[in-house]
Amino acid sequence: MKLTDILRLALGNFLRGRIRSLLTICSISIGVASVILILTLGDGSRAAISEQLDRIGLDGIMIYPKQIAISQGIALTGQDAYELAENIQGIDKSMPIMVRYGSYRIKNWQGNALVYGVDDTMRDVLKVDLLYGRMLNRIDVNAGKNVIVISSDFAEMVYRRKNIVGKSIRIYVGTNFEEYEIIGVVSSHKDGISQLLGDTLPQFFYVPYTSLMRLVKEDTVDEVVILSDDESVAAKAVSYLNRKYGNSNSFRFENINGIRDRIDNVIYLIAMFISAIAAIAIIVAGIGIMNTMMSQAIERKREIGIYLTLGATGRDIMLSFLAESAVLSAIGGILGIIVSVIPISVVSEITKIQFSLQLRHILIAEGISIFCGLLFGVSPAMRAASLNPIDAIRSE
Repeated sequence: MKLTDILRLALGNFLRGRIRSLLTICSISIGVASVILILTLGDGSRAAISEQLDRIGLDGIMIYPKQIAISQGIALTGQDAYELAENIQGIDKSMPIMVRYGSYRIKNWQGNALVYGVDDTMRDVLKVDLLYGRMLNRIDVNAGKNVIVISSDFAEMVYRRKNIVGKSIRIYVGTNFEEYEIIGVVSSHKDGISQLLGDTLPQFFYVPYTSLMRLVKEDTVDEVVILSDDESVAAKAVSYLNRKYGNSNSFRFENINGIRDRIDNVIYLIAMFISAIAAIAIIVAGIGIMNTMMSQAIERKREIGIYLTLGATGRDIMLSFLAESAVLSAIGGILGIIVSVIPISVVSEITKIQFSLQLRHILIAEGISIFCGLLFGVSPAMRAASLNPIDAIRSE
């Protein structure tokens, strides 16, 4: 038999048992859609989280005291950050930073706040985009002024507009509070994934670290962030601080890009694990294909015998069954690809994250589908090919 004859026979058998074939196709499409959906959401989530880390300034290298050093009263100061920038070659920017969890009150609004104590290099180190007003400057930091930079989503939430420069807000940390003047509005941090969490995420605020130290009645900072991807530069900075504080093992550094990579790998592994579970649906559908084809081999025994008598070989019969399995799998896979577009679009609309269907996801899911179809079609195909023509024709 020619290849065209085999394909025509496979398609004819598919159409003849259309109800059973459609049920099998539906089961395949569900499995394929599940795999594509999970792979797409996994990739999109990794990209969105990386973007969020960029937005909140997680870039560069952090230097901070070890726990044993903290217990001995060793801590960093703002001056340490400036000394590192002056004395260590390779450090472009160095910023003291402290972060405190608190709350805010403005007009009739109140809620949770994550207060960043920073300096005038915040624009470079934290990668924030100024929309209105100005950033913190050296005068604000040196004088410990009660000025604050807020995000645009917060401004819109409270005043229904982004430009609220000049307004006042009260910041609480513990039982202490201060009134701050809003001097700048930066691009929002709460989009994408964080939209899912809504009000459970605190609002982000930026104040001079000197002002925050006065608010919390402390004279040290949490860490120093340096703009450098070279860990040897960070090692020199740590050595400098260890010498300064007279202890050879007081400080450590951590590359924030390494943290991002670890988060990225965790999300990837989770996506792969869930995709493997979703792939089980395709395997179950493959068993359905085997059941369908096995039933066809039994029901069409007489027809197969006639084909064999007319000159068809066992190989021809096997190929026709495998072709039918491949057709079922391919159609189910295509339908699954189409179906997956709907939930992907819905999730994108809800989360405001751009989830896009990738060609490699389609190829992976469709490849698994066709492979399972062929794999589970082998047994029925071999059974049909091994029939004795005379016995097959005699069967009812």
